[in-house]
Amino acid sequence: MTRSANLTALNKHNNELGTVSSRLGGLRQQLADDDTLHQDQRRLSAAYRREGIAQAAAEALRNAADELTATRIEPIATEVKWRWKQLFG
Repeated sequence: MTRSANLTALNKHNNELGTVSSRLGGLRQQLADDDTLHQDQRRLSAAYRREGIAQAAAEALRNAADELTATRIEPIATEVKWRWKQLFG
């Protein structure tokens, strides 16, 4: 090969190397973006799970409070009200 042909081949390989290097950089960025997206999706799933647990707990506590009020507090309040009327008319 002549010197000119060698330089042409070297330039061609350098251009191909630049193209491959550029593509590699793009793929690495895409992988990083995919990893970030995956982490965001995991955080979102965890947030939805926590919200569901919090809503279930709130409903359970509300139901327990309603039952306690109906079975314990209201009968006592009714009795106190009746006795108050007996004492003070």
